[in-house]
Formats: sequence, structure tokens, C-alpha cells
Amino acid sequence: MKQMLPHPHSDEFPAALRAAREASGMSRAELARKAGIHAVMPRRYEERDCGEFARPSESTYLALNRALGLMPEAQGGAMPSGEPAPLTLKEASIEQIVGELHRRGVQVSLTFPCRTENQVP
Repeated sequence: MKQMLPHPHSDEFPAALRAAREASGMSRAELARKAGIHAVMPRRYEERDCGEFARPSESTYLALNRALGLMPEAQGGAMPSGEPAPLTLKEASIEQIVGELHRRGVQVSLTFPCRTENQVP
């Protein structure tokens, strides 16, 4: 039996989803149709550098596994154990914070101050 996809909050999830989709010979549109999600979502789940990168909910995660033939019911029918603990704001990188804000529909632009030679970091 094939393993389920890694937890959707893991760093491995986007590449694993793409690899499983490609191994099954499915297009993103076909995966979306079989999983019952909007056609744009597989791209948002697979491409970390996409400005609209997102993580699937638990129900969508399970639907993606089913659509890929990974049979979550045979493996307990739930998210895998050992999922990463949520990051605190203090622990999160700027990219993670901006990504989460984008996922929530917030537009963000960052401006960093320029340093002169006389300034101490």
C-alpha cells in the first residue's frame, strides 16, 4: 500500500503532492476534479514560490490522498501523526509570515531600510 502524503504543514508536502500527481499521470485539473476542489488549488499546494501558496485543510488533504489512490481510510483516515507544531510568530520566517498573510487574502509589501556605511546593524 502506498504511503499517504506527508502532513500538509511539512516542508515535504508540496513536492510530495506534485510527485504523487505526476506518478499517477494526472494533470492538476484532473486532480482537482477528482478531489472535489477548485481547479487552481493543486498549483497553490504544489508551488511554494507561488504568491498564492496555500496549505490544504484536513478534509482537502484527505480528498487529495483519495484522489491519488493513497487510501487514507486504510491508514486510519486522518492526518498523519507527528505533524509539525504550529510556529509562533517569533519562530516564523518573514517568508512564512507573508505566505500565511497571502493565504488569508492580505496583500503585503515589505520595504527594508537601506544601511549606510556608518550604521551599525
